[in-house]
Amino acid sequence: MDEDDAIQILDGCGFHTKIHLRSLVQKCLLTIREKKLRMHDLLQEMAREIVRRENLSEPGERSRLSFYKDVRKVLKYNEGANKVIGLKGFFPETREKSFSTKALARMSKLRILQLRNADFVGSFEHFSKELRWLCWERYPQVSIPSSLNLKKLVVLRLRNRKLKYIWDVSKVLKNLKVLDLSDSHDLIKTSDISEELPEDLGNMESLKELNIGCTAIKHLPMSIGHLKNLTDFSWNNERSLLESPSTHDLSPLWSSASVKVLNLSYCNLSDNSFPRGLSGLPNVEMLLLRGNTFHCLPTCLSQLRKLKELDVSECDLSGTTGPMVVSFPSLDKLNLSKNNFSNLPVDLSFLPSKTQVIIHECKKLQAIEVESHTEYSVANCTSLERVTFKGGIFNFLGTGFTWFFAAFLFQKYHGCKKLAEIQGIFKLKPLSTAQLAKLEHLFRLKSLLNKQLHFYNISTLTWIKGCPVQGLSDYGSRIYSIFLPERMIPDWFNHQNNGGRMVVDVPQGKSFQRLLICVVYCSMKDPDSGYPVLSMAMKDDFNLSNYQQEYIPMFFGYHAKDEVMWVSYWRAPSLVNECRKLRVKVKTRGSQFLMLKGIGLRLLHEDELDQQLSGEQPEQPPDPATLRSFWI
Repeated sequence: MDEDDAIQILDGCGFHTKIHLRSLVQKCLLTIREKKLRMHDLLQEMAREIVRRENLSEPGERSRLSFYKDVRKVLKYNEGANKVIGLKGFFPETREKSFSTKALARMSKLRILQLRNADFVGSFEHFSKELRWLCWERYPQVSIPSSLNLKKLVVLRLRNRKLKYIWDVSKVLKNLKVLDLSDSHDLIKTSDISEELPEDLGNMESLKELNIGCTAIKHLPMSIGHLKNLTDFSWNNERSLLESPSTHDLSPLWSSASVKVLNLSYCNLSDNSFPRGLSGLPNVEMLLLRGNTFHCLPTCLSQLRKLKELDVSECDLSGTTGPMVVSFPSLDKLNLSKNNFSNLPVDLSFLPSKTQVIIHECKKLQAIEVESHTEYSVANCTSLERVTFKGGIFNFLGTGFTWFFAAFLFQKYHGCKKLAEIQGIFKLKPLSTAQLAKLEHLFRLKSLLNKQLHFYNISTLTWIKGCPVQGLSDYGSRIYSIFLPERMIPDWFNHQNNGGRMVVDVPQGKSFQRLLICVVYCSMKDPDSGYPVLSMAMKDDFNLSNYQQEYIPMFFGYHAKDEVMWVSYWRAPSLVNECRKLRVKVKTRGSQFLMLKGIGLRLLHEDELDQQLSGEQPEQPPDPATLRSFWI
């Protein structure tokens, strides 16, 4: 349940709600997240059982009714009593849902009524006068019965597609704090004037939230500026209602300085028709402009110094004029999703470091440069190839090369199927003709020029298919990898074993600086739900592990019909020279999609660093500098 709704309803019943909510949170009986009240399922079930035991055989004698069968029985057979203070009845469209108002007449203490797909026949004259919250979704009538006594009502939500007329609510709803008439597409008359709210709306001094989104209302009364407590105003449309230009007149709203939340989504606001008077609302903290048609951010928005959340998704932002320098000193969240820019339309360096930037489904975005301290999310940007950082190279390597790191990237870049580089994390690039020639000589291979592999990106869960041989630099250039369509491990890997694991005795008295690991595998099925993991463990004289590390490549090669050789080039951990045994193992996490054919290892020490690869010395290991040139 919404926190604000709960506070307003219970305050209207005479409770000191904020104090009681704070007490429940301190006792861990309630949590509040994103303005929503949440309670553990077991606590809710216990509360329902306590209510059920008020009267096991007669539901109408209980204080609260929420189970479908109980509510239907009470309403169908008029079994309600004056003990009922809350009723929630959600009825499926295919079931009987028409009842007599006599079923409600006996509930004289009813305070909370929540209905969906329900209809009542008869007079509401004897309806409860204690009602505080009325939420009626898919209300079936074209108007609200004038006999309905709502003088104590605090929250009125009537969301439906049939409501056309309402009486002058300001005359009878003096205590109303929330008025929600959204989704009433045919609502055209609320007073003697069509398509306009009543002029005496300004007399509703308690009103805090007004929602007339997706209605036929086109004009606001000038008196709306008198609503000194109005903090939340919505006049949004739906995408399906954008066939004709909006004729909303927003001018009366500019004098309502108390507004903090303003929703003008899908209102056909453009570069030429954007309301400049918006800058006259200095206290706006949340501004929702989704689905409008301006190509650049209106400059007047920079005057909203208290703005905390701005949604300009689906606004056809192009960014052709370059990134705008817009300062929002209080901004916590910026949503730029589903726009047409190829470059960011906003200079992120001028945003507070705490700002969360959401960039989803921007199909033309090819590269972005963000501040290293910015919290951002880039998902399903199908043309994105490169991410760089303005404030320095991103570094997230303190926890090692684990699945947690891959999961961290997945949250940010899911669905970016062309992403090949994140500065300081990974870079995948095709090898040059000269580099391919070196590989052919090094591994005694035939021409690699026309060889192709598929590459699976585990940080985005997407494919790059039909690629030439690629070089992968991973985890801040600590590990380099190449994937080749080859099945034989070269002889100069002096430690080899079948399968995917081996244990090697580490020679003493030498300083090892590099590791070369070679793995040959074939694919049994598509790797959509798994990925390979290369783990390393080092043990001392007592056979105790004093170093463990896992490496998950951000990309790995895949061939449906042939083996793949994975060669990885590591900077050796310093502890390798203090250990007696080195254990290397390759496994798959998630789906078992790989069959491991063989594994090879070569330790490179200082004496080998100056050796060069030549045709006369095929038994020599490759020079590390030569290997490194494949990736940089």
